[in-house]
Amino acid sequence: MSLSQINLFWSFVVSSVSIGAIIGSLLTRYVAERFGRRNGLLANGIMNVFGALIVTLTKTLQSPELLILGRIILGVSMGLTSGLVPMYLMEITPMQHRGVAGTVHMVAVSFSDWFSLLIGLPEVMGSDSLWPLAFGFPGLQAFALCIVLPFCPESPKYLLAVSHNEKLALNSVRKLVDEENAEPFYDAIVREITTSEVKKGSCLDLLRRSDLRIPMIVSVLMMLSQQFTACTVIFAYSTDMFKNAKLSASAARYSTLAIGIVYFIFACFAPLLIERVGRRCLSIFQLISCNIALILLAVFTAIENHATVILAYANI
Repeated sequence: MSLSQINLFWSFVVSSVSIGAIIGSLLTRYVAERFGRRNGLLANGIMNVFGALIVTLTKTLQSPELLILGRIILGVSMGLTSGLVPMYLMEITPMQHRGVAGTVHMVAVSFSDWFSLLIGLPEVMGSDSLWPLAFGFPGLQAFALCIVLPFCPESPKYLLAVSHNEKLALNSVRKLVDEENAEPFYDAIVREITTSEVKKGSCLDLLRRSDLRIPMIVSVLMMLSQQFTACTVIFAYSTDMFKNAKLSASAARYSTLAIGIVYFIFACFAPLLIERVGRRCLSIFQLISCNIALILLAVFTAIENHATVILAYANI
């Protein structure tokens, strides 16, 4: 293969996860309604194990195509996970604790991001002989999930709203909370389902109806703003930035690992602050602080190659 063909193939290997994630996110609603939240997660876990196994066998079978196939499958699993996990957590949690439950998923994601940096180090699993194990490691977590999930209750909201099985829904509630709080929790779910029962609409209704247009715009802007925090870019190029700051290659890798630790620590504060400070205030603070940090990062990146070592270290 020529260099251009290798670069093209490598680009497709990298982007294959995103392709799968798009497919998985589009399938989230169908899987959640067809199989249920818990069973959907169980099926997703089995698919994750299968994808991880394919990636792990890539080097043994000398088949780069398997790497792409496995990463697409893992991407589909990732897309389903990003929708099913928050949905399941929110629906099995009492109303007063749902704000905290909604942040638990992101705490787990931040820990996974840091852990992926850790096992990617050459001293751990980032070597020429062990990298397939690093790619296949998520399969172990998914396998553990598949063992635990059958013992977890299904979402009572799903059992009521979709399966229309009041007895199973009440049994599920009793497994989630104590007997004293079971009845209020069940009644709250019934009220939530009753108030949300409206006639089906179309995507155009989001633009036509003023009561839907503003929430839609806010939701879209919030999702876009999260992508402009540049978290992915920082993780992707942080090692090069540290090298430009005159750190050795080894020190630069460990500095990137330190960024992952900081990311995880601050994610742990979200469940503690979200109910006390509020969603809106936290979001505004996060966006303002990210903008300031990105402006400073852009300035120091532009001048680090033409200035003193002190300014290069300011990038850190």
